[in-house]
Amino acid sequence: TVNLPRIACQSRDEEEFYARLDQTMDLAARSLDIKRDVVSTLLKNGLYPYTAGYLSNFDNHFSSIGVIGMNEAGLNARWLNAGMESEATARFAAGVLKHMQKRLVKYQLEYGHIFGLEATPAESATFRFAKLDQERFPGIRTAGRSGDTPYYTNSTKLPADCALPLDRALANQDGVQPLYTTGTVFHIYVDRELEEWQRARDMIRQAITGHELPCVTLSPVYTICQSCGYLPGNQPVCPKCGAPTDVYSRIAGYYRPVQDWNEGKAQEFKNRVMFKV
Repeated sequence: TVNLPRIACQSRDEEEFYARLDQTMDLAARSLDIKRDVVSTLLKNGLYPYTAGYLSNFDNHFSSIGVIGMNEAGLNARWLNAGMESEATARFAAGVLKHMQKRLVKYQLEYGHIFGLEATPAESATFRFAKLDQERFPGIRTAGRSGDTPYYTNSTKLPADCALPLDRALANQDGVQPLYTTGTVFHIYVDRELEEWQRARDMIRQAITGHELPCVTLSPVYTICQSCGYLPGNQPVCPKCGAPTDVYSRIAGYYRPVQDWNEGKAQEFKNRVMFKV
């Protein structure tokens, strides 16, 4: 996973940004090639017996390079100074992904196996990278507000506290998400259940009609009380019995209790502005 905010913070201009990006990608490609050789050798030597029951080799598996924090890269870039809501930063993000696509083709020819460009889920890297960068680069801008636990926004997504309506958020992400080759998703976060299935249908139809987004989820928040069962929305305390509850939301591609998230992702959940339903 390429740490874009760090590269932007270290770069004086766009030209230096791309030079540092290329250096980082070269290192990532070499690292992935070494890892592929190691796991392939272990597979051949019988150390992955269960995997060997399904696979004879990893030739059809991607070596994936992903990105994190394009929103914060825009905030730290001297030539942008704006997040992903900005048209200039959104255009820059698309340009970066296209540049990375071309470089991945070069790696495929050089190393002889397939590479993919991924919108890294980064459940833990969002917090880890931001925390390390704050220690190493005082003054670097991370997601959220001053005093928040530091974290970076996933891949080229809009920040969690972005208040754009759904139609504008879809248009923004339609310019970048189709450029990934091995995985990306647009999450429609809503703060409660949709009581009518027709509303869920309409929101998904809005997302896929006229857009090229590869994958879309409808992601409501819900709560489980150990005594009373399911509760709609975000309710940390059960309104029926007063007991603490488990609030569930999608951390990346899957649901987990918010109480179990790391500090950075928990801060992201607190900051998140849900789409109106």
